[in-house]
Amino acid sequence: MAKKDSKTTVKLESAFSLFSKSSEMVMKNLSLFAPLYAIPFVVELSTELAQATSNADSNATNAISSFSGVSVNTAGFGGLAILIFGASLLAQLALYILQLKVAEGTQTDFGKLWKAVKHYGVRLIGLGFCVGILFVLGLILFIVPGLIVLRRYYLSPYYMIDKDLSITDAMRASAKDSIPFATSIWGVLGVTVLISLTSLIPLAGWLIALVLSVFYSVASAIRYQQIKAST
Repeated sequence: MAKKDSKTTVKLESAFSLFSKSSEMVMKNLSLFAPLYAIPFVVELSTELAQATSNADSNATNAISSFSGVSVNTAGFGGLAILIFGASLLAQLALYILQLKVAEGTQTDFGKLWKAVKHYGVRLIGLGFCVGILFVLGLILFIVPGLIVLRRYYLSPYYMIDKDLSITDAMRASAKDSIPFATSIWGVLGVTVLISLTSLIPLAGWLIALVLSVFYSVASAIRYQQIKAST
């Protein structure tokens, strides 16, 4: 297929339509996704239990945050916090690789995932750090630059894994391809935000958001494959 002009906006299929595709891929590889997503599930459940406990007792033990890190209010649980943080980080690295593999139709297993994590792990962590710093700086500069950073580098982990790129090369490739496909990338980000808003539903909102996030988790990797095939 002919290469697209970087100044031309190219629209791919709706981000909402990726939900069914992503869900199907997750279900076909549930034996791999389930253990990796068990970690954020436990973290979120711990958060809910800790919050419920703190309502009854101001000396409640801890409140653990999901996704990027862990926050423990009681010093005695410092070791547990470090353990959970490490497990969450490894799971997230493995998920990036798993998402890309299933999106491209490649069979994998935990042995191959662990080997890939060892190969890409340090670079992926460095990439996350660099993008995070730029994102925060962008938000400080009146929010809009931060959103642009998010769009430019949202798919950079897949570029790194797929093409075995360095941190700077992955960021450069992602930024370049994001220009003509900006609308398609914003679409996936928009659906992701909508899913996160379901966490505001009383009582079971966090569980609904987590389940929907799991089923939509391959969407970004699918979008990467679509962009790759269109450039």
